[in-house]
Amino acid sequence: MKGGELCGHPPWAHPHAPAVARNPSITMLVFWAKAQHRPATRVASAFTLIELLVVIAIIAILAGMLLPALGKAKEKGKRIRCASNLRQVGLACRMYAGDNQDLLPVVTLGAWPWDINRTVTDKLITQGFSRQILYCPSWSQFDVDSVWNFTPDFRVIGYVLAFKGVARLSPTNMNERMTPTPVRSGTNEYLPSPSERELAADAILSIGTNTFSVPIDFREKGRPPHMEGKRPAGGNLVFLDGHAGWRKFPKMSIRTVGDPSFWY
Repeated sequence: MKGGELCGHPPWAHPHAPAVARNPSITMLVFWAKAQHRPATRVASAFTLIELLVVIAIIAILAGMLLPALGKAKEKGKRIRCASNLRQVGLACRMYAGDNQDLLPVVTLGAWPWDINRTVTDKLITQGFSRQILYCPSWSQFDVDSVWNFTPDFRVIGYVLAFKGVARLSPTNMNERMTPTPVRSGTNEYLPSPSERELAADAILSIGTNTFSVPIDFREKGRPPHMEGKRPAGGNLVFLDGHAGWRKFPKMSIRTVGDPSFWY
């Protein structure tokens, strides 16, 4: 007689064995279920130095890929806000001209194209706007009280307002009215349309034609607000018809006399 058998019968065939034991399929299922509830053997594991360095390298590569993209997205947002500022500047000018027989303000003070009489900026602000619309978001360090209150007589703003009398602005770029007037260049005369005549610009500064980091009195250095590496990308403008748009730097030209040059 073999162990586990009684009178030649296997355990599941014994007449007095439990019902479960007499069914081979159920017996195997019970054994499998018990095996599934046995605690798994845990194998201790840890990062080796090489694996840790690989993980760090992967994170550094991903950061190197994502940061430039995030920077571009942030700059794009600032360009959109800059264009919005200039649209509001254009609207303020139109409202001012509407109350003054189509005439725009005249600037009589300042040494640089962004120097504007306090009386002029105050008149624009009384149209219902804030001073923030006069500064580019990409050059936000300009929007501080020390620049806004630069002298008792004039303020320094972040945009060039192409009004009559603006310091060092070429006369062919000045606007006396919201309606375009003929532009003379030598013996030639040209009448621009409102959609192509610039009213205000987010200008690029340079010394000569290749140096775009310009020393200024009230900040350590000035530089164009929209840069691509060491070269300017361009800037926003608003036109006499009220629309604002982006102009790439290769399509800009110098609009002032003397250094630093202002491009738009």
